[in-house]
Amino acid sequence: MNEPDPIIQFLSRAENLSIALDIDRALKAWDTRSSDAIGGPISEVLSNQDNLVIARSIVQRIKPINDNLIRRFWPTLYDGMKDRLKSSKLTSNWQIKLSGEKKWTRPYATCTLYPQMDEKGKDAPYLHLEIQQADSYNLNFGVARGEDRRKRPSYWKLKEVTRIRTYLKKKRFREGTWWLGYTSNYNVREGAFLLAMAGRSDDFIGEIADNFWDLFEAIRALIEQANQAITHMYLQRPDNRSS
Repeated sequence: MNEPDPIIQFLSRAENLSIALDIDRALKAWDTRSSDAIGGPISEVLSNQDNLVIARSIVQRIKPINDNLIRRFWPTLYDGMKDRLKSSKLTSNWQIKLSGEKKWTRPYATCTLYPQMDEKGKDAPYLHLEIQQADSYNLNFGVARGEDRRKRPSYWKLKEVTRIRTYLKKKRFREGTWWLGYTSNYNVREGAFLLAMAGRSDDFIGEIADNFWDLFEAIRALIEQANQAITHMYLQRPDNRSS
């Protein structure tokens, strides 16, 4: 068993991680010789080869610290959402799931709040709520479609779906290929997320869970109505009807 890296342990504290992130920014400026971002004392420090080696050693440890924080984020968020769902007494109609652990530090790690669908309509492209780690590592949350909107666009023109789209647009949510509407507050590879997780992870994750749950409570009934309409349209297709 490998011994823990004492430098990683030291830098994992929020106040020390903040310094490491400052060093990272300074080093990037130094490497690109960005005159606007670096100068004076910093330039003098990094011009010393020994200092430069130390700075690079510190910066190399930010990625594993970041990965550790992300691995803490997803299961804690999932547990918080599961508790909220259980307290709401909606577990007979809604379920929550989390991507497998191997995906947590990769794009498209997802925590999904999804409805229990009738067996006949379980393959319909129903709407659900997601918090997703995008390929850009932005942390997106909102209402997701069950398939690419270009595949069968008639589903997304239903009046029940349009009501949700209108609501989300008023809240300044953006529409996407797989999203009826989503918003982004953090990037899991950037300083604001790292420092919040290192310094106040429970409160920080609780705030994100609260925002997600507030959206769910605000539009749950609309989503259930929309999914009924989507299922009805789905079952009208001859190839989807039960024999």
